[in-house]
Amino acid sequence: MISFPRCFWPTFITHAWPHMTDIEATHVLFTLLQKFSKFKRFLINSAN
Repeated sequence: MISFPRCFWPTFITHAWPHMTDIEATHVLFTLLQKFSKFKRFLINSAN
């Protein structure tokens, strides 16, 4: 699992989960991105 330095995180993540490690926060962000891309694909498919 890739880990980004904390300075790259949006402030809302670092404020919401200050107890998280960088790896945990990276995992959460990747999960959100994957869910968003699936949702985006669903929107594109339903639009056609």
